[in-house]
Amino acid sequence: MRIRTPSFFARFSCLGSHCHDNCCLGWEIDIDPDTAAFYRQVPGPFGDRLRRCIGEENGLFFFLLDEEERCPFLDRKNLCEIYQVLGKEHLCQICRDHPRFCGIFGPVCETGPGLCCEAAGRLLLENEDPLTLLEEETDDSGRGVSPGEELSPAEEQRRLLLEKWRPTAFSILQDRSQPLPQRIATLLQKGLSWQEELDGEPVSLPDQPPEPGAFVPGLLTLLGCCESLGPAWDRALKALQAGWREGKLQAALPDFRRALPSMAGYEKLLCYSLFRFWFRPVFDCDLLSVLQQSLLCIQTVFLLDLCRFAGSGRCTLSDRIDTAKLWSKEMEYSDENLSLLQEVFLSNPVLSVPAQLTFLPFL
Repeated sequence: MRIRTPSFFARFSCLGSHCHDNCCLGWEIDIDPDTAAFYRQVPGPFGDRLRRCIGEENGLFFFLLDEEERCPFLDRKNLCEIYQVLGKEHLCQICRDHPRFCGIFGPVCETGPGLCCEAAGRLLLENEDPLTLLEEETDDSGRGVSPGEELSPAEEQRRLLLEKWRPTAFSILQDRSQPLPQRIATLLQKGLSWQEELDGEPVSLPDQPPEPGAFVPGLLTLLGCCESLGPAWDRALKALQAGWREGKLQAALPDFRRALPSMAGYEKLLCYSLFRFWFRPVFDCDLLSVLQQSLLCIQTVFLLDLCRFAGSGRCTLSDRIDTAKLWSKEMEYSDENLSLLQEVFLSNPVLSVPAQLTFLPFL
């Protein structure tokens, strides 16, 4: 199997109690069946506590969060008591893996840390070096990765096409002789031709050009319709909506552009998102939504950064890591919200490819 990772993955490690956030706060933490069976057999007072703190619904097991929405085994130093008492090998699957993701597509496994983790965000954004991918050939036992289901002939054909196209996508986005908006426009045009090749027919786009200025209000409406995954996102979205409605973001834009060291961080976020979701069309044949979703990522993060700048007059690296983390928690880790994006891209002209292109002069 070929294992493919972002180049910074080898340097990734959990910050533990030094993290400003925590993976064990505000999330429903599911327990896989094998681990739940083990926890039922743990003896003594710790085993009794384990069983009191596990809920079950329709045969699915999960930790019962406390009144602060903390995992009941997260101590006051924000360290895991299960890890300390039983060892890493007895964490449930999601706790062993998170925030790492893993996608298996036939003979290829793509894995890395998600941007919901501030350590991952810092590794991605701490410098302006283009994002690169590393690949190694390995047997399954060496990395704990098992082969996925065998792809159908049609799925394998799509995988091969996607393998061929992504280096071109990265090459377009990382050509810093061109301004980032021009690179994005070029990639979207290329993406339309790739989608037509996958579909065997032309892509249907809105007959009428989008109204100037309609995209951002449409985007903010969409974000308000998404499932909220935490109060930090709710506060940020409320400030963003108010800032746009009152014209504060538009007024702050020239100073924000001057304050940004470069657009490299947004380029890297785009490339990260394309790495994260690029092979989804192996199964659903929808490459265009991957491109639109990735662009929506940097459009939203750019607006969140601008909103912070409008409020404080600054947007530091830590601020930009935090806004990327907000987006990741809300979208990257929510299948429900990602599905909603796909539906809206197909059905709402205000968020179509031509509409997204109207935002590019804003970047």
